[in-house]
Amino acid sequence: HSLKRSNPEAYAVLLEVAAQEVDKNEVSKYKKGQDKSLGKKKGSTTSTVAVEEMLGDFVGDRFSDTKFWDAVHKKNPSKFKEIITSVKDYIKYEEINSKKVDFTYNYVFENTASAVTAYIAYSNNYYYDLEQLDAIASAYDPSIDNSVYVKDLRERVAVLKSVDIGKKYIDFTMNDVNENPVALSTLIGGKYILLDFWASWCGPCRRENPNVVAVYNDFKDKGFDVIGISLDNRKDRWLKAIEDDKLTWNHLSDLAYWKSAAAKLYGVNSIPHSILLDPEGIIIAKNLKGEELRNKIAELLN
Repeated sequence: HSLKRSNPEAYAVLLEVAAQEVDKNEVSKYKKGQDKSLGKKKGSTTSTVAVEEMLGDFVGDRFSDTKFWDAVHKKNPSKFKEIITSVKDYIKYEEINSKKVDFTYNYVFENTASAVTAYIAYSNNYYYDLEQLDAIASAYDPSIDNSVYVKDLRERVAVLKSVDIGKKYIDFTMNDVNENPVALSTLIGGKYILLDFWASWCGPCRRENPNVVAVYNDFKDKGFDVIGISLDNRKDRWLKAIEDDKLTWNHLSDLAYWKSAAAKLYGVNSIPHSILLDPEGIIIAKNLKGEELRNKIAELLN
């Protein structure tokens, strides 16, 4: 979106190239959020928004800001061509991956008594939403109920159901930046709260932080707050990222990386991951990013 504002001509070219490469039916499957596969989640959006999301993922993940801005602002033909070529390759990869995801989902239901199927499904569980995972977990033949992968998948489904939209938040206690234990429940009540799972080492998280900061600054006096829950494992890097990104809200972490107790409670297996709570602590939305987050908070508070 920064490129869209600062250099609309370059943005239009990049968007047009991407749109030409993406089948409209596949684009309609793309779901906003941290997921990057076209077929990961159910839902639909406009082709333009879907392609914009894909470009955002691609540019952020594959090119440093310096290289990208140099290409679009100085209009370096060779570098811009490199970006366009790579975007094409990336979109092709996403389309192939989408087909793999769909094939895997169908394969599971055709081979419900196979322990191999259980392994494949669990290994790819992050591609599917709760409804799909629940369907998979319920379809297994009783003969493989003792498979560790069947048990793990059913456990994940249970966790996701416990923190689904409409459920009340789950309390936990974790240290703040001063190593003081803080119960989540002491920070919740009377405001809309964004539980923001992130880490200093997470590129997409750091790129999203300015958006969260902007929304926080605009609505913090109207009843909106953020609680950062970090999956860092080094305190110095965690604190530096908080300072560098100007994250002035409350922060919690057990510095346990992917073994974070809070992440486990909330079924977090990729970041950034966010959960929006209403003033009563009820989960009302998940994984709102950029303008989606701003629009939702504005709708609730304006």
